[in-house]
Amino acid sequence: MTTVSKANLGDMVFQLLFLLTIISLVSGILLSIITVRKKGELRRSSTDIVFTGVCGGLAESLKMSSIFVRVVFILFQPVFLWIYIILVWLLKSKETKNFSNIT
Repeated sequence: MTTVSKANLGDMVFQLLFLLTIISLVSGILLSIITVRKKGELRRSSTDIVFTGVCGGLAESLKMSSIFVRVVFILFQPVFLWIYIILVWLLKSKETKNFSNIT
């Protein structure tokens, strides 16, 4: 039978708490996305775009800074990369008013 030292036990507890924090953050964001999507307000931004407008659209619909959303996506990149790819595929872009056809 192996014994676990206090240092190893502390590392395991820290890793477990970190994992639970990431899971709760991801589930909270996904729940917010699902709630906003049901209302029909969630779309990719047509004005606040870096790559595809997903972070800008999320920020607009959740009424928060797009910089904050982008920082969260960058910090948790391995997890949020897949969420980002799915959102690019799922979200429609906002339609912009095109006044060039007016005669």
